Amino acid sequence: MKKLCVGCGACIGICPKEAISPTEIKGYASINIDTSKCIQCGLCVKFCPIISYLNTSELPKKPNSNIKIFTGHATKTETRYHGASGGTVTALLTYLLEESEVDGVLVAKTHGKKAIPQLVTNVKDLKDTQGSIYFPTFSLKLIRQLRGIEGSYAVVGLPCQIDVLKKLIEVKFLPENRIKYFLGLRCYHVNAPWYLTYMINKMLKLPVDDVYQVTARRYGWPGKVLVKTRKENHIVPHFYNKRTGTGLWNPLALLHLTAQLGCLLCTNHENINADITFGDAWIPKIVKKDKIGSSLIITRTKRGTELIRKAESTGRIAVNILNREKRYYQSNEELKSFNKTLRMLIKEGAAKTIRQQNIANIFALIPHLAFTSTTLRQTLLKIIPPKILMTAASTYIKLISITSHS
Repeated sequence: MKKLCVGCGACIGICPKEAISPTEIKGYASINIDTSKCIQCGLCVKFCPIISYLNTSELPKKPNSNIKIFTGHATKTETRYHGASGGTVTALLTYLLEESEVDGVLVAKTHGKKAIPQLVTNVKDLKDTQGSIYFPTFSLKLIRQLRGIEGSYAVVGLPCQIDVLKKLIEVKFLPENRIKYFLGLRCYHVNAPWYLTYMINKMLKLPVDDVYQVTARRYGWPGKVLVKTRKENHIVPHFYNKRTGTGLWNPLALLHLTAQLGCLLCTNHENINADITFGDAWIPKIVKKDKIGSSLIITRTKRGTELIRKAESTGRIAVNILNREKRYYQSNEELKSFNKTLRMLIKEGAAKTIRQQNIANIFALIPHLAFTSTTLRQTLLKIIPPKILMTAASTYIKLISITSHS
């Protein structure tokens, strides 16, 4: 469980003895269990989303008869610009709080070089929570707080977090009416903490101790991250810049090499159990022209669609409906083969996996095995300059593509 941790925070929030705390192990987000407090109740194992993904190849889901697809953005330019992709989530949360539809919202924000969860009840506090973080937040450690207070709330969460909350409500660990809206984020993976150190140290060539704050990705489309020192701010663009050798979304990330290992087992990148799923609007005509930000919005329940329409009618957001038949989002089918191989590798070991699985998937897994070895990862990152490493990763991506289609 520790090795496959994705930093959702659920085990921390549901432990009856508060025996679990977040930690970092060899550059990866993980948990620490105080064995002197642990009563072996098994709740942490029962509700761990990654253990669930590991033990099943299918993700239970409701029929998608309610799916509607929109593009949209916040109508306030400031809100739109300071979001990662249009500020739509912040605009919806503002609507929910101002109209007293909920008593609070569970979100995450950056604090220094860390990400922390927060239960926000005041609109003015939403400003600090804008943008995409891309690192573990342990947001569900606030489950204990949600369970102990009255009222109804909205939760902004990753797929693993929404899935856990749904299960906890199903078994009545949380009251059914406690969470009124599940607002889901599309998630390719969350990055391991070592990657932040790598960005600061190798890409920007800064001493880590000189940095006092790393912002979320925001500031228009495609956005950027600000790395702040006492002397100046340094920019990490969202997309990789070959000339400077910097970029949050680069070939290492595309290969999942920066990911928490458990993220590679995820079967729900599209957050299909949320009321609404949000992500970047990867639509050519928008990407070419948009400089401020737009969201892809997928409503999956009647409640989710009604929320979009209400926020639109009050002028908080502007939306355009899209043709549902077109493919604006990723199919879980594409991930099954790779996930099956990784699942077998973890359960059965290398020998059996190599004998039984697709050679292209085995080939694709080699770098992951290298990067999850602390010694090998540190050696590679230390001796290979970022630009050369990115070029090698790009070449590897092409080789995998050729192998998988041959």
